[in-house]
Amino acid sequence: DLKPSNIVVKSDCTLKILDFGLARTAATGLLMTPYVVTRYYRAPEVILGMGYQAN
Repeated sequence: DLKPSNIVVKSDCTLKILDFGLARTAATGLLMTPYVVTRYYRAPEVILGMGYQAN
């Protein structure tokens, strides 16, 4: 999820995006389940129920 709590500002003022909340490995070519996401920060394909692939 891209949300404010997943953005870190380094000492040189560069931004880093991170999220280890639900880190997991994914098999190539298989759709991930869209069930567990932060409500207001869902990707459009998850809102539409399309799932998503690891890349």
